[in-house]
Amino acid sequence: DLVEPHLGAIVPHASHGFAPINAALWTEGWFVYVPRGVRVEQPLQIPARAPRGEGPCERTLIVCEEESRLEFIDGCTAPIYTYWTALSSVIEVAVKRGAHCRLTSIQNGARNVSRFDVMSARAHGEALMELNVLRLGGDRSDVQPSTYLVGPGAQTEIWTASLGLAREAITASGQAIHCAPQTRSRIVNKSVSEGGLGPGNRSLVE
Repeated sequence: DLVEPHLGAIVPHASHGFAPINAALWTEGWFVYVPRGVRVEQPLQIPARAPRGEGPCERTLIVCEEESRLEFIDGCTAPIYTYWTALSSVIEVAVKRGAHCRLTSIQNGARNVSRFDVMSARAHGEALMELNVLRLGGDRSDVQPSTYLVGPGAQTEIWTASLGLAREAITASGQAIHCAPQTRSRIVNKSVSEGGLGPGNRSLVE
């Protein structure tokens, strides 16, 4: 009853080019549930390290019930592989009325690793969703943090920062979709490039 209404509903299979691949192949992940009115005082951190020889597909579901609070830190370090490897992750967040969720994602990959990540939240009435994304290294990194503001008074803040060295292509695309009245959003993208393709930023507000 806690998982089924949200899993695959916040990030539908057709919402992103790599979402169907993750939906079909995901092998691991986490489920975080914060009951109504509960405030998690300390940040919840689940560091991950992609093992050698494997290209895992991860899926995480976070549900914050009404008037709850959670700070979640997602981090991953990918080692140097003997061959090119692709990693994929999907994070779905449901932020119910009056809840506050802060999601921080930090990814650091070797130059023969490509990452394709989708993180999406639904913020209901008077809820606040914060998305903070940091990307370092990797042959290619594409991340799409987005918030759907589905209730009156919902708010979101999306911050992305990326560092790309020679021949590294890093793209971050924050999105805020306003589906209800009196909603607010703020998107900030920062990037640093040292030769090569470097980072690219694009944002969408509807």
